[in-house]
Amino acid sequence: DALAAIEGYLDASLVLLADPSGSFEPLAAVSVGSALGAAEAQALEFADLQARISGRSQIETIAVTQRSLDADPPTVVVTACLDDSGVTVYTLENPDGTATPRRNQEVFTVVYDGSAWKVSERTFADEPNC
Repeated sequence: DALAAIEGYLDASLVLLADPSGSFEPLAAVSVGSALGAAEAQALEFADLQARISGRSQIETIAVTQRSLDADPPTVVVTACLDDSGVTVYTLENPDGTATPRRNQEVFTVVYDGSAWKVSERTFADEPNC
């Protein structure tokens, strides 16, 4: 389902950012399009900066804002409030880590590719606070 795709995308993204030299395959299993490209680009940036991340985003609230199940591909748009307060970013400049105590409202577009739901787009909501 769409929620499982979003959770899988968040988990795969964080695993990749924890070890930017890791495989993109788990991410490709749960995402396509710009969502996949953006996460891959962020992992490459982390690798270049020798940065890494630990922790996990928590989905605080979630709501389906649009359903287009007859579309090709079937599409669901979901707005979620993510709590990133448990996420820490480590860089060369800050090896002790920087906490990210924030909540963001994000919009996920999830498509059904014939075998599974996958995140195809991830953006911030017009009002990013939640």
